[in-house]
Amino acid sequence: MAFAFLWHHYWLKFHHSEEGFKPIGMIKEAIMERLDTALLVKSTKRLEFKQTLYDLSENLQKYCTKLEITESENSLSYSILAQWKTEVEMFEALKEDEFKILSGAIKALCEKSTIRLNDKLVGNNISILVNLKNQSLNT
Repeated sequence: MAFAFLWHHYWLKFHHSEEGFKPIGMIKEAIMERLDTALLVKSTKRLEFKQTLYDLSENLQKYCTKLEITESENSLSYSILAQWKTEVEMFEALKEDEFKILSGAIKALCEKSTIRLNDKLVGNNISILVNLKNQSLNT
């Protein structure tokens, strides 16, 4: 039986045998810029938001290393996870029209939004990230 766990940005791999656990490798974790957005859509605007997000999703994917959009059963809450390899790639992507449209849709159609960058709360609208470019975001 083999297993792995994360330790200080390294994946440590072990093999379990009758003699106990033996380390079999260590892999550096790929550290990426991670943007998490939690949204609560206004109940009267859920169809409009869903359509906007659907229309944008394919183009948004082009600007991200990884993009995951999760929708609740009632279409009132969404979670959007976007990842990039570097901070430069992230800020370039956030300048694209699709992210500006998404930011406007969030502002107009959502009751509440929470934006986290690398697990750090940065605000309640994606547009705030463009203004954070000159600040250290990894602290």
